[in-house]
Amino acid sequence: MARTILLPHLAAAIIATVLTGLIYVSVQQAYRMGANDPQLQVARHIAYKISANRPVTNMAYNDTVNLLQSLATFIQVYNANHVLITSTGYIGLTAPLVPPGVLDAAAHNGENLVTWQPTQGVRLACVIEATSKGNYVLVGRSLAEVEKRESNLLTMCILCWLACMGILCSHALLQSWLLNREKANT
Repeated sequence: MARTILLPHLAAAIIATVLTGLIYVSVQQAYRMGANDPQLQVARHIAYKISANRPVTNMAYNDTVNLLQSLATFIQVYNANHVLITSTGYIGLTAPLVPPGVLDAAAHNGENLVTWQPTQGVRLACVIEATSKGNYVLVGRSLAEVEKRESNLLTMCILCWLACMGILCSHALLQSWLLNREKANT
């Protein structure tokens, strides 16, 4: 008799676990992919202007971005030899340099979307566009807020899963108690 009570509850627990995991992964990926949207627009716009022979110095914003603290979008432009031409993003007084392989991947694919951690505590969502002139445009911004949302999402999913498991366990115990009571009365 215990087997007939346990199997449906076990199946329900598996289904609840799979659905909770699917919800987490789906929403987390939506958060993460949305983190690239502003950078895609800016990088493609600047790459287009560079390909149209506009001077690189006119492409970057005049304001600098402290990558240790700011959530603002920053821009870097590299030449065909992977040398940094201009940057609006800085850690301290230095513009971080993206690993050359990231630029090579952009050259091969035309575009490269990466998560870059130039220093401890700084994680950036970056888009790199290769231009027809051989330059590379990198546009990035902090993932700090996205990572907070992901953490909150994980907490909500775990709490929801625990509530589902609690309900299933309570139902299984109640059903078992009722069956034992019914047996005792007969």
